Amino acid sequence: MIYQNNAFRVLGLLPSASMQEIISRVNEIRVKKSLEFDVEYDYDFPWMGYLDRSDENVINALQRLENPEERLKEEIFWFWIASEEDRKALKYLTQGKRKDAHGIWGCIAYDKDLQNLKTNLTANQPSEEAVSACHNQAILAHSSVIRKEIDVRYQDALCEQKIIVQEESAILCCPVCQQVYDKEWKMCLKCGVNLVLQRNERKEQIIRSRKSDSTLTETHWKNWQFAISRFLLLHTSNVFWVAVAQKIRIIDDPRLPETKIDELKSSFLLDVTYPNLEFISRAIVSKDYERTKWHSSLFNGLAIPPPILKDGLSRTLNHHTDLLNEYCDLASKEIGAFGENAKAEQTFNVYSKFASQIKDVIYEGNLVDINCISDFSLARDNAAGVLRSLSIEIHNRFHDVKKSYEIINEAIECAASAYLKQRFQKDAETIRRNLVLSSHTGQPVQSSKSTEMLIKNVPWWVWALVVFGLFTFFSNSNSNHTTPTRNPSSARPASVSTSTLITNLKNSIEDKETRLTALASEIQTKKDQLELLRGQIESADAQYQKLGYLPNNVVQNRNNTVEQHNELAAVYSNLVIEAQKLYDEYQKEIETHNKLVELHNKRGR
Repeated sequence: MIYQNNAFRVLGLLPSASMQEIISRVNEIRVKKSLEFDVEYDYDFPWMGYLDRSDENVINALQRLENPEERLKEEIFWFWIASEEDRKALKYLTQGKRKDAHGIWGCIAYDKDLQNLKTNLTANQPSEEAVSACHNQAILAHSSVIRKEIDVRYQDALCEQKIIVQEESAILCCPVCQQVYDKEWKMCLKCGVNLVLQRNERKEQIIRSRKSDSTLTETHWKNWQFAISRFLLLHTSNVFWVAVAQKIRIIDDPRLPETKIDELKSSFLLDVTYPNLEFISRAIVSKDYERTKWHSSLFNGLAIPPPILKDGLSRTLNHHTDLLNEYCDLASKEIGAFGENAKAEQTFNVYSKFASQIKDVIYEGNLVDINCISDFSLARDNAAGVLRSLSIEIHNRFHDVKKSYEIINEAIECAASAYLKQRFQKDAETIRRNLVLSSHTGQPVQSSKSTEMLIKNVPWWVWALVVFGLFTFFSNSNSNHTTPTRNPSSARPASVSTSTLITNLKNSIEDKETRLTALASEIQTKKDQLELLRGQIESADAQYQKLGYLPNNVVQNRNNTVEQHNELAAVYSNLVIEAQKLYDEYQKEIETHNKLVELHNKRGR
């Protein structure tokens, strides 16, 4: 950690040490170790944890202090001595009296009106002593809470906790016939009794977590908040950065120009919050969700600049993001592989497996990214799109409206972006109406209602040609069953020939109807898949519009999705062309068939 292995702590020196003093101390440590003497100094501060003074670590500390930029970072995260009061507080620290040292620095900061660090008015700016006291308070508090958490150990046994994963829902229904009504209705039309509110069962999941042996009290989290708040106050203070610029001038190395100050500002809070994010990662791995919640609330609740907050959360949840995107890709491929003969069990199996895979990943990610600003929120939108696609498949193909409604609501919960939630809520409302209709009729909602749902209809002519063709065909086929009065001897040769043509055309028309029906189903499937891919692309584009940039992995995923979309669009276009061509042939054969039937009937007379 940044304090336990600080170069000045390893060498037992203060930031004011010259390069000559640093080299002399390195030689002294090496000689003492060679003679097997104890190597101890006043500024070891045992409460910070184990101190590694191996040859490798001592040389590494020397190298860091020889590099001017690295040295400045080591100074920023160590105690500053700007007054006699600082020396007095430091003396208390060497005696292990951290509370006394904290009290001294607190008095200096308070007396000098520390809150004026927030203003840019020169007349109101605090003194260098006040800034130094604020800085030392932050270092002391930060190093203490970090050490406290390093000591946390975990039990081997896991405990289980039930959590609600979906809001409790309710519907109005008749207590006699159980028919479902919209909220505008008060009385059952059939039975004439008042409607009652029927609540659905609350869905629960069992989350496994670990309990820490070392209890982290509320005081510990207040200390965390104090430390980070102090650093945030320093980050916004011109006086603090003037003091840092003065240190650059003292170091006096051409490799560290004063223009580096802007770069240091941008990385300062990243270094401050790094331990916090590390503990979040450890807590998640250890299934210590209680500690994850504390750290997440702390990290998201302070006034950390959004770019730093986003970058930190994205790095912390990088594994969860990759895992969620991997599960989405696998599920999308399985959905895309559904053929026209796919069974309902296949779709339900894909849904069950996908829901099981993403459950813990999304739960843990949501604990960390409370405000949905990291790359993980993009992965959540991706998962929501997959759930929506499964809802479409189950609704349109298998007409299981109840299951489709359940899944689309899960998609709404899963979605991170507001526009996706609103979009899916419209889908859910359509399915809900279909659910109410199916409850009234006692029959599942078929294709006439399915076409209202979620996506645009398949081109009108695909459905129209089937209906029109069947109507025309059977209308004319019925005319073949008439028994006309005719001259057998004169009409037989022509009648046999015409009858054969009519029979062949009838068979051909039936084959084309079968193929057109199959094409309509295949076109619908491809359209569903295109809609899913478009949703993923729109999600990435919306995130770009919101943030102004996208991570490289998200850009790569978007580009891959665009390629898949374009390839699938080409297949979809070919299917539409094939269907149009087949429809034209189908129409011509019907026309020919009708003329032959008319000719056959005339000759029969």
